[in-house]
Amino acid sequence: MRASFHSLLIQILALWKGLLKKQVASRAGFTPQDVSDLLKQEKMDQEDYERLLGAVRGTPVEVALVTGCLEALDALGRDDAREAERERIELAVLEAQRIIRNDLTEAARRSRKAPSFDGYPKPDEVEPARWQAREVWPLLQDHSEPMQQVLVRHCRQFQ
Repeated sequence: MRASFHSLLIQILALWKGLLKKQVASRAGFTPQDVSDLLKQEKMDQEDYERLLGAVRGTPVEVALVTGCLEALDALGRDDAREAERERIELAVLEAQRIIRNDLTEAARRSRKAPSFDGYPKPDEVEPARWQAREVWPLLQDHSEPMQQVLVRHCRQFQ
């Protein structure tokens, strides 16, 4: 019998966090045997899943990441792509995720250093200000010049 999606998710998070089944059981208010039985079920009850997820202290982002991984593995067995195609597809998806993660991390890092809008940027704020300008320009460029002037004059994010 194949383990349920929720069971795999709980087991992966527990393993990642170095939690023994005994620790998960104690945190969830179950016996270790109860946890073993729950993790073997084909379909786990939502209440039991939530208790176990709380026991492994699974955060929403951790659940999303593990879910994405499990969904990718599940997709491997369902598509009609040839093995070589499947490998190229999955490696390209992984590379795209790395690029997106790096770009979003960089955007978050730079946005923390965004200069105030109350004056000219200080020397150490010039690069973040340029980055911010590159980010908002696509929002402005489709408008007419008079509209751009209005937006810049009245919307702080464009100043």
